[in-house]
Amino acid sequence: MSPSSSPTPLSLISENQSNIDSTSTAIHRMIYNISEMLASSNMNDSPQTDDVFHTNSLIRYRLLYRNYHGFISSAVCIFGLTCNLFNIIVLTRPLMRSSTNTILTSLALSDLLKMLFVLPAVILFYCLPKDDMKSEPDPTSYVQVKFYMIQMLFTLTLHCIST
Repeated sequence: MSPSSSPTPLSLISENQSNIDSTSTAIHRMIYNISEMLASSNMNDSPQTDDVFHTNSLIRYRLLYRNYHGFISSAVCIFGLTCNLFNIIVLTRPLMRSSTNTILTSLALSDLLKMLFVLPAVILFYCLPKDDMKSEPDPTSYVQVKFYMIQMLFTLTLHCIST
C-alpha cells in the first residue's frame, strides 16, 4: 500500500468532526422544527367552548382515563394479590428455602401489601364517585383526605422497598 493512498490521522479526525457537526446540526434542526410545531399547535388548541372535544389533549386524556382506570386497576390489584399470595406460599416451602427465594418472598410480600393499600383507594376514588369527582378525594371530607395521604405514604414507601 502506498503512503499517498492511506489517509493521515489528521484527515480522519477532521472527517469525523465534520460528520459529527453535520449530525449535530441535523439534530438541532429537527428539535427546532418539533418545538416550532408544538408551539404553533398549542396556540391553535385553545378551547373555544366548554365541549370536551375542544379542550387540549391532556385534559381529554384525563377525562377518558379516569373513567376506566378504577376498573382496570381493580382487576390488576386482585390479580396481583392472588399471584403474590401464591408466590409467598410456594417460596416459603421448606424445600424452596434459599437466600434468593427469601429475597423474592420479601418482594412478593412488599407488592402484596402495596396492592392491599391501593385496592381500597382505587375503589374509593375511581369506582364509587360520580364522573366529576373521580380521581380526587372530597376536599370537605377529613376522613377521605387523611386516608388518601396515608395510602399514598404507604404505597410509595412499599414501592421504594420493592424497587
